[in-house]
Amino acid sequence: MRVPEPSAAQEVGGASPGRDVELSPALRADLLDPAAWEEGLEKYALAMHLAVVLVDAVGRVLGRCLNPQPFWGLLRGREPAGAGECPFALAPAEPCACVADALEKGAVVRAQDRSGLVHFAVPLVIGKDRLGALVAGQVFEEYPEQLLIEQVAKRLGLSPAKAWERARLEHPVAPATLRVYEDLLATLGQAFLQGRYHTLLDATRRAERARAEEALRRAYDELEKRVEERTAALEEAQKQAVQAERLAAIGQMVTGLAHESRNALQRSQACLAMLELKVKDRPEALNLLGRVQQAQDDLHRLYESVREYAAPIRLAPGVCDLGEVWRAAWAELAPLRSGRAAELREETCVLDLRCSASPFHLKQVFRNLLDNALGAGSDPVRVTICCSPAEIEGEPAIRVAVRDNGPGLTGEQKQKLFDPFFTTKARGTGLGLAICKRIVEAHGGRIVVGESTAAGAEILVTLPRGKA
Repeated sequence: MRVPEPSAAQEVGGASPGRDVELSPALRADLLDPAAWEEGLEKYALAMHLAVVLVDAVGRVLGRCLNPQPFWGLLRGREPAGAGECPFALAPAEPCACVADALEKGAVVRAQDRSGLVHFAVPLVIGKDRLGALVAGQVFEEYPEQLLIEQVAKRLGLSPAKAWERARLEHPVAPATLRVYEDLLATLGQAFLQGRYHTLLDATRRAERARAEEALRRAYDELEKRVEERTAALEEAQKQAVQAERLAAIGQMVTGLAHESRNALQRSQACLAMLELKVKDRPEALNLLGRVQQAQDDLHRLYESVREYAAPIRLAPGVCDLGEVWRAAWAELAPLRSGRAAELREETCVLDLRCSASPFHLKQVFRNLLDNALGAGSDPVRVTICCSPAEIEGEPAIRVAVRDNGPGLTGEQKQKLFDPFFTTKARGTGLGLAICKRIVEAHGGRIVVGESTAAGAEILVTLPRGKA
């Protein structure tokens, strides 16, 4: 039978007044974690000499039954409760709905079945969420009736005499005592539920705060990185602007200087030619004249190199096959290779060598690099061009490594190699690689000294593929 309506003292409160709580499925599961409840419920069960079990909102048992009573254990051992059945009801006159009633009313509900055993359900509620219940009991409220006990035992396939012998050893619990037990379990259950709710809520908030702080930190790092990149880009743009102004000034100066010096150089050249006719029978004087002529040629070449370095680079990019470009540059160096043992090796790994670039300007780059490689060492000279895929700012590119078998570069030479007027040649102007750097960067590429551990020098040219 079902016990009458609970008293006001037995009503169980929910969440804090005025709080509209919505629980996620994960939080609901954490709130009814049987491992978290077991210690407190077991202490209550042993102290009150009752059995206690935690169930969800539809009556499913969560965890295990704590402190099961001997008579209930004897009978239920042969026939466990089925799915959706009240675990403590042995022989109810109708399906026991104590859990559903307790959750609907928000108060403790007591129930008794035909065996005489009594149990009660304490609802577990947070706000509007009915989570589950605590079911306790498996005791007699009054001295058991032998006939009812024997009937239940027969129905469950047990010895009536053995069942009665076990039942009459149970001590009935007075209704007033049961109400005390109900109040205690209601207080314990709701206090633990509220405490666990706030603990989990605090943990969730801490986790969310930690995630927010981590997201903020990542955003700050990303912002700092972008600021650094923008600052570096701005500094580079300012540097290039200053460099462009300097180059323009140098170009104007050299153009004017070359123009004003042309007449003087021509007069000097005419005088040298006339003087050569007068001293053709004097070898020492002819030697001096040859050295003066060479100095004039060097001066003229220096003017042209500076003018070329300072001149604006105007590209006309198109589909450019890098292999064809460096082979054309190598062919133009044939006079320098005449009579020498020089070999050009290509390691392209069947890579597509096409990119969007100016063949005219890139031939100038490869001619300079190959010229340097030829002059780097003694015969037999071996120059190797190795290609590999690369990226520039996330876009596809191609990297061309030009290696020689010369003595290599010192640390100082690696640092200054692309500086204007720095040269390792006895008669170089120091502008060849500086011009190469301007040409490669005008294409959106990069040119650097390689870090190869092999003997010789390595120059790496990386060019974007563009729309080739």
